[in-house]
Amino acid sequence: MAVLAHPTPAALNLIYPAAEALDGMEIWNSRYHKGSRLPLRLLRALEQLRETRPAFHGFAGIDFHKGTQDRRLSVAVEAPRTAAGILAALRDGQFTIERGPVSIPATGSLSLGEQIRFALQTSFSRMESDAVSF
Repeated sequence: MAVLAHPTPAALNLIYPAAEALDGMEIWNSRYHKGSRLPLRLLRALEQLRETRPAFHGFAGIDFHKGTQDRRLSVAVEAPRTAAGILAALRDGQFTIERGPVSIPATGSLSLGEQIRFALQTSFSRMESDAVSF
């Protein structure tokens, strides 16, 4: 599987032409996205990409490099516990991104209320632009 890891705002502009070669992109990374801060700009980009590529999914990771990093973010796969079963489930989007009580489907689809809740958790003094240009 090919998944774009923790894209930066500048990389988002590059993902659209490359999307045909990818199975998805990382929409939440506890190291790069400061733990509990779900980057809504990546959810918007995922939504736009899924309009033309419905099988394109959002993934999560922890980029575990130090023992002090937040490890509460995970991908919960609904599959038999075999390599082939897990890979098939990831390709089919049969997983959720989870952190505590938060559960996000592979599609990245959140209700407006859930999006507002995540936006309000973000520190506005450090918030990056949600703008995505084409």
